[in-house]
Amino acid sequence: MIKFSWRKVDKKNNNTPILKDAEIDELAEMLIQDYKPPLLREPSKINYVQFLESYLGATLEFLDIYYDEGERPILGVTAFNVEILKVFDRENMCINKIKVNRRTVIIDNSVMEDGKEGLALFTGIHEGGHLWLHPGVFTEISGQLSLFGAPEIKPVVCCRKEDIESFGRTKGFRTALEWREHHADYFASAIAIPKSTFVPLANEIIKSKGIL
Repeated sequence: MIKFSWRKVDKKNNNTPILKDAEIDELAEMLIQDYKPPLLREPSKINYVQFLESYLGATLEFLDIYYDEGERPILGVTAFNVEILKVFDRENMCINKIKVNRRTVIIDNSVMEDGKEGLALFTGIHEGGHLWLHPGVFTEISGQLSLFGAPEIKPVVCCRKEDIESFGRTKGFRTALEWREHHADYFASAIAIPKSTFVPLANEIIKSKGIL
C-alpha cells in the first residue's frame, strides 16, 4: 500500500489535509494503479471488501451500530486507535459495548440489505478514505475512554447517513469536519469511478446518442 503523505495541512484544525478535488482524483488513480491497474483501463466494479482488507489493511466488521434516540443513524465507523463502541445486540435485544481495535472499519448492517449494494460500496470506500487520508488527524490522539465522551475530537470517525448520502448536494464547507467528510466522499467516488475509465466511456455514450 502507498502511504498517504501531504505537506499542505491545516495545523489549526488537527492537521486536516488541504486537498482539492482534482488532487484527490490523482491520488485515487495512483492507489488504483498500485492496487489493481486493470481498473484504470476497463470500467469495472471494484471489490471494496478486498480493497479495504487486502490493500488498505483494514479490519472490516458488519454490526448494528447504536445511536441514541433522536440522533442521526450512523452508517460507518473508522477507528484509528483502540476504542469502545456501542452496538445493538439483536439476539439478546440489548445494547453492548465492544472493544474496537485500531484500523477497524465498521459498516452498519442496514447498509447491507438487499438493493443497497451501491450504498454499501460507497460507504465502505468512504470509510477507507478516512483511513487513508486522515491518519494525521486522528492516529496520535490517545487516552479517550469512549467515542461518546466529551473531547471535541476522538480517534474514531462516525459517519452518519447524511454525511454519505448528501455527496454532490452540499456547497461550501465551513468546518474541518465538513471538509474531511467531503474528502472521504470524493475519494469514494474517485475510487469507484476513476476518471481514466469514466470520461472516455461517458464521451462514447454521449456520441452514440448524437449529442456531440
